Amino acid sequence: MEDEITPVEEIEDIDPEIKDLEDDVEPEVLKAELERVKKELHKAVQTKKNWRTKYESIAPKNDSLPKTTPEKPVDEVVTRLGKLELEAEKRQFGYAHELSPEETDKAFAYAKGLEIKPEDVLKDTFFQKALESHRSEARQSNATPRSSHRATKVDGKTWNDMTPEEKSKNWNK
Repeated sequence: MEDEITPVEEIEDIDPEIKDLEDDVEPEVLKAELERVKKELHKAVQTKKNWRTKYESIAPKNDSLPKTTPEKPVDEVVTRLGKLELEAEKRQFGYAHELSPEETDKAFAYAKGLEIKPEDVLKDTFFQKALESHRSEARQSNATPRSSHRATKVDGKTWNDMTPEEKSKNWNK
C-alpha cells in the first residue's frame, strides 16, 4: 500500500500550491475535488480535439496551397543590388578617370570581354586609340564653323551702327 498515491499527493502533483492544505480536510472532499479537476481536464482535452478536427477539415491541405518560393524575390533583390553597385562603381570610375558615361560603359564592356579590370583597359593601346578617335569625332561633330566673313566697316562704322540713310548710301559698296 505504500506504493499507492493518496488523493492529497495526487492533487499536489497536479497543483503544487495545494501543499498548504489543512490536516482536518477529509479524504472524501479531496477525492471529490480530484474527480472534478480530472473531469475539467478531460473536458479541455476533448474541446482541443474538437477544435483541431474542425480546423483540419476547414484548413487547406499542404498540397492545395500555392507553392511560393521565397528564393525568387531574394534573388531579384540580390540582382538589383548587384546592378546598383555596378552603376555606382562605373560612375566613380568615370569620374576618377575623366570619362563620359558612354566611354565608361565601353571601358567596362571591353574589360568584361577580356576578363580584366577596367583600370587595365585604360592602359591598353587599342582602347586608348579608340578613345582618342571617339573624342576627336565628338569634338568635330560639336564644333561650330566660324563665320564666313567679317563684318565690314564703312567710314569706321559697322552695319549695326549705321543709320538707314547711311545703309542705303553704302549698300552698293
